[in-house]
Amino acid sequence: MHAIPKLLAASLAALPLLGPPLVCFPWRIGDAPSLPWGNDAFELGNLDPDELQSATAKALDATKDPLVHMETLRRAAVYATRFDERAKKGEGREASQLVSMMNGRTLRSLCEGKDEALAWLDVGYLRESLGQLGSGKANAGRDFLEKAASLAPNDPAIRLAACGASLDSHGGKEKALAHLDAALSLAKPGSPVHENAVAYAKHFFGRDEGLSKKAGE
Repeated sequence: MHAIPKLLAASLAALPLLGPPLVCFPWRIGDAPSLPWGNDAFELGNLDPDELQSATAKALDATKDPLVHMETLRRAAVYATRFDERAKKGEGREASQLVSMMNGRTLRSLCEGKDEALAWLDVGYLRESLGQLGSGKANAGRDFLEKAASLAPNDPAIRLAACGASLDSHGGKEKALAHLDAALSLAKPGSPVHENAVAYAKHFFGRDEGLSKKAGE
């Protein structure tokens, strides 16, 4: 595995975060099934509050691609937060119900022994995204995303998700770099996850040169 340039690592402490790292960067998933969306990170599509849970579950059930799950849950977290803001529901009803649904899905997957890494990714990404948006507890999903990464250490998309959770935690930049380094090393050049990893590095770390090469290249 290649090492991220020392100059980049040394400069991280001086770089401000450009918004919530799991939320403000839309993952590029092409035409993959997901929730309806607009043209930027926070532009909602045409979806009613009473459709959020069923539409989220349907999109997640349509694919096992971790990157698509990440974008779907990013959108779901933004929807829930906006719906709660519009309804002036201080208790975060939409967000709470979405988390409850995801908890149930994760529990079923774990009991059945199916797609455990993806199950931890789903519940972790939603919880962490809601926390980054102020609609849930801070760092509520970080440990779940680390669990997913430990179960699927060779999945570059899951490593990207763990990177974003680490970036938003105190003293987590070194761990975030390790996850990013792994994602860039593991992803096939030209693949959607590789393109997302390079763009993510450039967005949050300010540069992409030297980050996307395979070991030994």
